[in-house]
Amino acid sequence: MTSAERRRALQEGAVLGGGFWVAGTNVQNAGTLEWSLETGAVLRLIGDTNGWPTDLGTFHHTIHGILEGSDDITLLYAGVRTIALGERPTMLSCTTLAWGSQITTRTRWSRAVYETANLAAWVADTGLDRHQAKSGVTDGIVMRAPHRRRLRLPRGDSALVTEHEAGPFGYRLDWSVRVQQRLVVNVRRGATLEDLHDRYAIPLICFTSFASDRPDCLITEVVLNPTSGERAEIWRTGPRYEPDPWRPGHGYVFWAEEVPRLSAAFTRWWRLHAMSPALGLFADHINLGLTYSQPRFLTLYTAMEGYCRSRLGQKDFKRMREHAGVDDSVHGCSKAALRLIAESRNYVAHLSNQHVSPQEIIDTLPDSTRRAHALMQACLLRDIGFGRRQVETMLRRYHANWPLPLV
Repeated sequence: MTSAERRRALQEGAVLGGGFWVAGTNVQNAGTLEWSLETGAVLRLIGDTNGWPTDLGTFHHTIHGILEGSDDITLLYAGVRTIALGERPTMLSCTTLAWGSQITTRTRWSRAVYETANLAAWVADTGLDRHQAKSGVTDGIVMRAPHRRRLRLPRGDSALVTEHEAGPFGYRLDWSVRVQQRLVVNVRRGATLEDLHDRYAIPLICFTSFASDRPDCLITEVVLNPTSGERAEIWRTGPRYEPDPWRPGHGYVFWAEEVPRLSAAFTRWWRLHAMSPALGLFADHINLGLTYSQPRFLTLYTAMEGYCRSRLGQKDFKRMREHAGVDDSVHGCSKAALRLIAESRNYVAHLSNQHVSPQEIIDTLPDSTRRAHALMQACLLRDIGFGRRQVETMLRRYHANWPLPLV
């Protein structure tokens, strides 16, 4: 198999053999490695494992390996899962794997590349233009050079970069082009893998979840040191969402082309994310999809509390409504609706209710969740640069197929 075939096989659940050792030691063992998004990497050692860690259940080791004598690989934050008689570890596992390089958690990187499932569809730039003849009739398609949208993110030079992967050209009915949209960051000072992930990947996932209003995840994470040629592709466990079919102008809260100043919007978002974990909680709430439950309502309520305290100075949802500055019919959070949201929180969190019956709270919890969600949307849209009338237009358009009930 080629390196690309081995990479694909491992991602699809195949078991590959190789040689493995703990970083910083010379004790090498044969073993087999398999990977899944649910369980992560599982390494089964073969033969005498004297000299390997025996601290069962602690996940802090770095394991280097070479698969089938060719591909470098690293298991990060690995731990011993099984020990045989004689204190011999036989199985280790981890939730983060680096393909293509032997690295450590302390390795510093100067460039990072991230892509989420919804990013390309949100930017909606195919790189294809219609070619018109002098008569005005479209007679072909022209592919543009990849477009770079420069951003101003903290501690580095960054841009949204479009990449194309086209099928063979010619007279083919099945010709297609795959468009990838990636955030590329060149940091001014090298940073570790996890620092880069926290600084850029997490805010990006939160942003694309907010813009699309649907679950999202990283589908590409690569770190590089261009001067030395060092490169690692990072695999992490967790839910995996595939990019949706493109429907520009439909299904998302807003699109890149609608943002008045894209770079300024990203800068504002990164600042908001750094102020409080509220945006991360809001994204967690979105990632639950269309399942409305009491835990989801509490997650959203906690996100709103954090947003109020960090952005508006105190926990007061009325101030959120004032900050959004849109008509109450846009988000549905009238005075009565806000009282119901507060009563719902008290009942769900503490089983206490004063003015509303438990049955009414349970019956109206999906509506309360949707109203609170729309209020948070309105505030965040204003924060990244949209005007009041723009926010009203976008949210009415987005919620048109499932209007928010008014109280």
